[in-house]
Amino acid sequence: MATYNLAKTFLVLGAIPFLLLGLLHIVLIILDIKKPGALSPDDKHVRIAMHYTRLRISSQTTMWKAWTGLNVSHGAAQAIFGLWTMLMSLFHFDAFLYYRLLAPLIIFAGLYYGWLAIKYWFKFPAILIGLGVGCFGTAYIIILTMPVNMPLNQI
Repeated sequence: MATYNLAKTFLVLGAIPFLLLGLLHIVLIILDIKKPGALSPDDKHVRIAMHYTRLRISSQTTMWKAWTGLNVSHGAAQAIFGLWTMLMSLFHFDAFLYYRLLAPLIIFAGLYYGWLAIKYWFKFPAILIGLGVGCFGTAYIIILTMPVNMPLNQI
């Protein structure tokens, strides 16, 4: 039972940074719609140009609208990833025991976000994502030590 709870705890802890970073991203971009802030270009001229520059793919939108939509959808995807992982860990942990590829998929998704953070973003999200992926990896190592065919009431 202790091993079961330990693996579950590491999965939940790993999901928290993704959930919080995603929600923070959504809040920051929504605030930027009203008043330029954290996710807006610091150059006023660039910001103004984004409001009036159309995309080549479609004249129906501007760079600013595309930028805003991209940031909201990115934040939502990261928050949903964190929330899904957390809920699966809390309420359907047995899925991680029976479907041994589930944890590696979560690790891969976390590593992908980590790569994006290192290549395109900045240190703060990269560090939090690294902590999350480390927790996922630790949970997976624990999961690998647990028997697949053990009835859940004996774990």
